[in-house]
Amino acid sequence: MTNHGVYGGKLPKWFLVCADLLLVFILGVIDYLTGDFSLIIYYMIPVAFGSWFIGTGFGIVVAVISGFVRFCADYATYMDFTFVNYLSVAQDAIFFLVLAVITANLRARL
Repeated sequence: MTNHGVYGGKLPKWFLVCADLLLVFILGVIDYLTGDFSLIIYYMIPVAFGSWFIGTGFGIVVAVISGFVRFCADYATYMDFTFVNYLSVAQDAIFFLVLAVITANLRARL
């Protein structure tokens, strides 16, 4: 399981972890600056990347961090955060968790 394709096997694991977390942070800043636009599709990239190249555990960690960053960006954007907003953020976080598990499972089966 050391061969991760063309680029993944050549880069150290710490670099992949740092790049993945940096991408989540950059997406959080962009999400805050854009306001009401939904960037959930872009949050899927680091979640899938972390699950594929590093493993299920890290994919779940990135999914939780992405959900929290998305919550912080939405909370800072809206003046009044209602129950519907909380449900929307929770739904996004659960979606990230499912994506992380599915991506890691797909990687293991291939």
